[in-house]
Amino acid sequence: MKKLGIEIKWAALITCLTVLWFVGEKLLGFHDNANRSVSVVVFGIIGFYALVFACYYFAYREKKKVIYQNNWSIKEAFKFGLLLTSMVAMLNPIAQYIMYESIAPDYFEQLKSHLTENHINAEMLIENINLTGYIRNGIIDTFSYGIIFTIGLSYLMKTKDYTPPVVVETNKKSKNKKRK
Repeated sequence: MKKLGIEIKWAALITCLTVLWFVGEKLLGFHDNANRSVSVVVFGIIGFYALVFACYYFAYREKKKVIYQNNWSIKEAFKFGLLLTSMVAMLNPIAQYIMYESIAPDYFEQLKSHLTENHINAEMLIENINLTGYIRNGIIDTFSYGIIFTIGLSYLMKTKDYTPPVVVETNKKSKNKKRK
């Protein structure tokens, strides 16, 4: 459990930070129709992914130090990243549900009204702007950025002079037993 505990801890932390980021956006008024400018959206996206990347980095650092004693291969790092990404993706629907049903239940209606004011096709809105679509896109996005972060961090965090651990097998039966 200790080996899997780091992944669980960081996946839960990333999910909680995702919800807190959404709360911050809501409190700062980024979800209001008046504040839906391109610069606010770009700032939000860059800031969010920088925060998630930092979490991935610290998760990698902890796993390397605690479990592998600062000696791990790119393969081990990549496996860790894939497992972490999978766990974050599994927790993502819970975060999406909390964000759009509890924190900002009027989010989709405000977004639809904002987009219809800008002459966007109403049929496209009905198909894409709903909780199910956002959950599906959230899972896909999580896997996308998770794989990118995993590839980059696995390469950066691997041990340069990696030496695989030596496994010593001990025979339980003595070789020097006398035969009768």
